Amino acid sequence: MRTLVDLCDTIERLSLPFAQIEFDTTDGTTPPGLPFVLLVPETTQDVIADGVNFVHITPYRVELYTSGRDMDIERRFEIALNESGFSYTRRTVPLGDGVLETTYTVTVYGQ
Repeated sequence: MRTLVDLCDTIERLSLPFAQIEFDTTDGTTPPGLPFVLLVPETTQDVIADGVNFVHITPYRVELYTSGRDMDIERRFEIALNESGFSYTRRTVPLGDGVLETTYTVTVYGQ
C-alpha cells in the first residue's frame, strides 16, 4: 500500500514543482511556471468499525498542468506512477489559453 510520502517522492524524482492543494502565495511570490503539479485530496474512504477508523484510505487528484499536450511529461509521469506501485485513472481537460490539466486519480493509505 502506497502512502502520501511515496506519492510526493515519486513526483520529486520527476523534478516537477508541486504543492498540496495550492501554492502558497501569501508572501507575494507567484506559482511556478508550467509544468507543475497540485495534489488535491478527495473524500476519504476509510475502513471504519466500532466507531474507529482502522485503515485510512484517501483518493488524491494529482493535477498535472502543462502548456498544451506534453506527451513526454505524461509518459514519464505515468511510468513513474507505475514504477512506484500506483495505479491510476487519467482525465485531460483544456483550461484555455493553451493550458492543459491532466488529472491522475491515485489512492494513498495512512495519514
